[in-house]
Amino acid sequence: MRFEGWLGKVGGSPLVDLRLFKNSTFVVGLAMAFLFYCISVFFLTFGIYLQSGLGWTSLASGIGILPFAFGFFAGTLRSAKLYARIGNHILSVGFGLLAGGFAVTAGSLYAGFGPGIIFYLGLICAGVGQGLLQPSTVRIVLTEVEPGQAGLAAGVVTSTLQVGAAVGVAAVGTVFFTVLGQQATARAYGNAFASALAVAAFLQVLGMLLATRMNHRNRARTKVQAPVAAIQSPE
Repeated sequence: MRFEGWLGKVGGSPLVDLRLFKNSTFVVGLAMAFLFYCISVFFLTFGIYLQSGLGWTSLASGIGILPFAFGFFAGTLRSAKLYARIGNHILSVGFGLLAGGFAVTAGSLYAGFGPGIIFYLGLICAGVGQGLLQPSTVRIVLTEVEPGQAGLAAGVVTSTLQVGAAVGVAAVGTVFFTVLGQQATARAYGNAFASALAVAAFLQVLGMLLATRMNHRNRARTKVQAPVAAIQSPE
């Protein structure tokens, strides 16, 4: 980081322009992107639960994730129109749906139910949440960056997403295998999967809180700037 800062000061082209991190909205956006992609653990643990815990075949497991995929498809299709109506609040909605969906699915497993209506309703809800967040996160974060820094900022955001995915699999995946232990029953796998989903849901709640805070700050900044712009504009 010191080298990147020095390179920028001497007129070079740093791989990461540290001035980006002086933008608080951009930093909050990176945190949201990181938390969002921590849900990658879902795709790992869901397959393990279905195949090792319930004995489903690979084909059946692939079909089993379709409700989540349908929710994702629907959320993606509606994201542009919803963004036009509520703006950056789409992030709060997306994080909320992800957290709520995972919580419902985890709750059904903790209650001792296997894949059923409640289980898949939760996954559909979570899929819609991901569909809303996937195209919106990068776009909203980059709108807060100067046009000349957009390329660098996009690279930083993309790298943050990949780091979030890796940390999600490593850290939250550890929760799954710790809860599972040496047990090999379907109920044990269900509880382990539910625990991983509960942690993922908690991380999405943190993302929702960050999104809400960012929106409040942007609204306050707009209220401050509006009177100034009115004074400066010619009559």
